[in-house]
Amino acid sequence: MAIRSLLGSITRRTLLSPSLARHASTLVVAEHESRSIKPASLSAVEAAKRLGEDNSISMLLAGSGPLLQEAAEQAASCHPSVSEVLIADSDRLLYPLAEPWAKLIQLIQQKEGFSHILVTSDSFGKNVIPRASALLDVSPTTDVTEITDTWQFVRPIYAGNVLCAVRYTGGNP
Repeated sequence: MAIRSLLGSITRRTLLSPSLARHASTLVVAEHESRSIKPASLSAVEAAKRLGEDNSISMLLAGSGPLLQEAAEQAASCHPSVSEVLIADSDRLLYPLAEPWAKLIQLIQQKEGFSHILVTSDSFGKNVIPRASALLDVSPTTDVTEITDTWQFVRPIYAGNVLCAVRYTGGNP
């Protein structure tokens, strides 16, 4: 029952004309406060652009009520690279709790098949992404500081008392 209510509450706003729109390859899980998209989520959209020139970016907003709708309107015009905004309106998503958000990401990914899912590297993202990754049976690449290509990322690691950068190269998850 909960799955159906989550799926039934997702609406889509396509910003490109149907002739220009194509299947999205990157989902940016965005946070909003009141009626505004948080700056870190806008940075995630900017990072998603680095995944490829033809990369189509979808932004996911969730929550409940009129402030969500106002945030969605702002999301639709916040960045020229955002081609669509997905909205999940549910009281279960009103607070940034990891379990319902992870389940929402899983349901959307199973339906849409994005090649990349980006979440900010803050307490929300660090709480949600491990659960969503476990539900999707994939390993996340976390704390990315640079995207060099579609499948190449730079992230710091702590090795004893030295910080290093490691490049990850892999195929489709």
